[in-house]
Amino acid sequence: MILTASRLILSLIMIFIISPNSSGVSAQAVVNGSVVLNGSTMELKEKPIVINGSVMIPFRTIFEALGMTVSWDNKAKIVVGKRHGLVIQLGNNRFGFINGHKYELTQSPFLSSAGTFYVNLRFISEASGANVSWDNKNKTAFIQTDPRLNALTLQEFVDFDLLRADWTKKQMEELGLTKEEYGGGATYSNEIVSYAYNDNLMTSAPFSVDIYGSHSGPRGIHVGETFDEVISLFPQHSDWRKNEEGVFYGPTNAPAKHYDIGTRGSVFVYENGNREITLSINQGPFLRIFFEHDVVTHFTFFLVTAAT
Repeated sequence: MILTASRLILSLIMIFIISPNSSGVSAQAVVNGSVVLNGSTMELKEKPIVINGSVMIPFRTIFEALGMTVSWDNKAKIVVGKRHGLVIQLGNNRFGFINGHKYELTQSPFLSSAGTFYVNLRFISEASGANVSWDNKNKTAFIQTDPRLNALTLQEFVDFDLLRADWTKKQMEELGLTKEEYGGGATYSNEIVSYAYNDNLMTSAPFSVDIYGSHSGPRGIHVGETFDEVISLFPQHSDWRKNEEGVFYGPTNAPAKHYDIGTRGSVFVYENGNREITLSINQGPFLRIFFEHDVVTHFTFFLVTAAT
């Protein structure tokens, strides 16, 4: 998502039950609102406050709901939210910062008389890549987070530009890739990609494709990215550490073969502590991402899942 200054110079008109000393915001009648995040109404201890369709919300509530780590400097009255290279900073003044870029706000975030620091919901949400809409009649803000936080889809898989189901061994040779034979097949490689063919399968297409170089895969996954960065791109429906199959989305107690399990994301930990993430797509192909010391070393697209 490309954020422009015009989109981020947002209306921060605020009304609160606060003292006159609270950041220069005058006390007015309060209108409470509600927030729906990805279809679910948020249960909020401290209610958002609304004026003219602008929703103000305690900073920790919105940052954490959007998957950010948050820190608060009480002395400087500055809040910072971080997620995957995105840094949002707001202070007790008329400016917000996104990755160091300064945006002038029409109203400063501020401390309430109860000591809670309120920020503008739309500013934070849109800066994080979410879409925001407002139902003025019901005083409800709707937030839809980045659609990437869904299971890996078949379309994402086949859209990867180094995959071609019609690439034959002859075409690999014509491309000048280095050939290496092994029992029952051969690989064709360069410094970025390796195509594996299996003569026992009833297909002339590659069996698998390994990516070792700097070429990015689905959702920007690339060599050198950390485990936490990769897994955060996908739903976290369950804690992979707390089930034997390491599942973080999709079914558990699945068959042993990945191509039979349906749509699922799981983690496997080797005895040496290294990990791999497997992303299965229905009963078709799957993607496996390999980590050493929690850093991506390569990832593999498995195109043919079973011999006939």
